[in-house]
Amino acid sequence: MKKLATRKQYIEALNFVLSARSDFKKLEYHKHNASGEEYIFLTDVIGQVAILDVTGYSDASIYPALAIIECGGKPRCYITDQKKRLELGKMFA
Repeated sequence: MKKLATRKQYIEALNFVLSARSDFKKLEYHKHNASGEEYIFLTDVIGQVAILDVTGYSDASIYPALAIIECGGKPRCYITDQKKRLELGKMFA
């Protein structure tokens, strides 16, 4: 299997896979230019957003984190702090 060249391409592939779910809206990847921190925003059709801090995660570690969310759980990288969520939402809007 051909290795994906970038993290962004990997997230785009996951976006395609998740599109099979009827409640799925989009999966976005964001990288902070100054700090290099990486985040994934998973949005459903009613506007709920799960934000994951995937800084330092391998591509292979991202998929299981998303699977935990799809099964109703919260992985360790899930950001629950409301202040941090608002900060990231504004930063990457």
